[in-house]
Amino acid sequence: MRVMIYVEGKTDETILNTAWNKLFSDRPMPYSIKSCDPLPTSTSGGAGGTDTLAKLLSTMRDDSPHIAIGIFDQDEEGIKAYNKKLPSYFTEVPQIGAKVSENGKAAAFLLPVPSEKEEYAKFHNLCIEFYFDDE
Repeated sequence: MRVMIYVEGKTDETILNTAWNKLFSDRPMPYSIKSCDPLPTSTSGGAGGTDTLAKLLSTMRDDSPHIAIGIFDQDEEGIKAYNKKLPSYFTEVPQIGAKVSENGKAAAFLLPVPSEKEEYAKFHNLCIEFYFDDE
């Protein structure tokens, strides 16, 4: 069974792929990372994929050959989608800090908050782009 990780935007996908390559260049990635930004990659900027991400996770069927994990930013849009747009059949699992669908085929979590980024999270402005230096 393949694990698919879905993120809000194209930049998120690029950041996670780059981080994997820098940290584990000698190992193949055991999952795929895909953006939920609905605009094509040739478009400058992005449309934000929070709603698309929530919808995708909510449609994972029992017979899906994949497990879908969604990562939401700790910003206004990500928090709103995580708290209000996932269906009621997603339940909070405090031990893992995520919501998991009833059929176990989808899970979602908000980005964890590193201690040095607590102010960003306090104001609901922590997105993955703020985790890393520009280079």
